Amino acid sequence: MNKFDQSALEEAVAALLRTASVGRKVFYNRPASTTDDLIDFVVCKVSGSIDDRVALGQCTLSIHLFARDVSNMKNGKKLSVMYGKVINAVPRYLNDKYIIHGNPRTIGDTADGFGYHVRIVNYKVTIKATQNNQ
Repeated sequence: MNKFDQSALEEAVAALLRTASVGRKVFYNRPASTTDDLIDFVVCKVSGSIDDRVALGQCTLSIHLFARDVSNMKNGKKLSVMYGKVINAVPRYLNDKYIIHGNPRTIGDTADGFGYHVRIVNYKVTIKATQNNQ
């Protein structure tokens, strides 16, 4: 049985997003509260499960882009800039272990009820199994 660690994938992609300056902060879950100066942030997580396909694992990587509303309205410009940075930053191959497939599936801008709008970018990812999946 392979051991696929979703935290390792999340950490690798979060580091990539930090380097690309996609958002002010990168989290693994949406924080319960934010400070007034946090105008944008990113949540990077594996959605659902990692399916073991014997020599490979498959999963969905979700990148949630949050931009604080301006005058109680969506900050579409900010979301578009963040989205562009994600598209430019995410490679087809992330080190020798992860294959990120083609074009992402993007879920439209939705108010989160806490003064932000969120755009979700989902990628299908294949994880290459190695001995003990280290």
